[in-house]
Amino acid sequence: MMLQNTSPGESYIRNHPPLHQFKQANKEIITYSEIQKEEAAAAAAAAAEKYIFEIYIYISMEELKLHGIWASPYSRRIQWALNLKGVPYEYIEEDPQNKSKELLRFNPVQKKVPVLVHRGKPILESLIILEYIDQIWKDDGAPLLPKDSYRRSKARFWAHFVDNSITLQVMRTAGEEQEAARDELVEKLRVLEKGLEEDYFSGGSPFLHGEQPGYLDIVIGTRLVDYLAFEEAIGLEIFDPEKHPLLFKWLTKMKELEVVKETTPDHERMVAFFRRLREMALNPSKQ
Repeated sequence: MMLQNTSPGESYIRNHPPLHQFKQANKEIITYSEIQKEEAAAAAAAAAEKYIFEIYIYISMEELKLHGIWASPYSRRIQWALNLKGVPYEYIEEDPQNKSKELLRFNPVQKKVPVLVHRGKPILESLIILEYIDQIWKDDGAPLLPKDSYRRSKARFWAHFVDNSITLQVMRTAGEEQEAARDELVEKLRVLEKGLEEDYFSGGSPFLHGEQPGYLDIVIGTRLVDYLAFEEAIGLEIFDPEKHPLLFKWLTKMKELEVVKETTPDHERMVAFFRRLREMALNPSKQ
């Protein structure tokens, strides 16, 4: 018989079953505790991973993305507004000939820019987007729209007038028809200037919105800022400093703004763009 090397305490425990059972149970508890530690560590790691993922999703939802096209005045409206507000965003350039899946998913009806994606949700139409920006980031930068309800309605009226009346028909025509379209556009600009003179320019402020540019400055400015490239592309003069002195003075002030400078494309590039549009309009079979 082989003698076991045991201590007196261990021999005592072996000879007393209840104590022996307690020791065995204690070993199991210790072993179970080790397993618990491993499981707890694994659970903590999984929880941390889930938490990090949730933070990532939250941050992603907070991200602001603008789908636009470099030459689009409507896309630039949103850029001007966000830049004036100091709101950071990601700009995504779209190819009009090969629109992204994201753009088509966010705007399946119109399939056009701009599309502002905020917290994973799309906001469409430039005028609507401008108001959305002003409401969501009301504490960032100066307000875009007037606080007064009547002045706000006036700004909306002139914004719709510009988008519905200042058309590019002069680009899509030639000869006498183009001359007539040019005369009509010049008259629309005269009507616009007269209306703005009564409602805005008489106040003596540098911008239509006041001391700082706002909603109407953005809407009209993005439509007129490329007028030199437009005129060069179609071969006609439209925006005349002598016929539209107030508009011209105001636009000159707008073009000095950093938010305008940093988003205005190169002149020659815009000329080429307008010429291409004109060619496509006059010769649709060549598209």
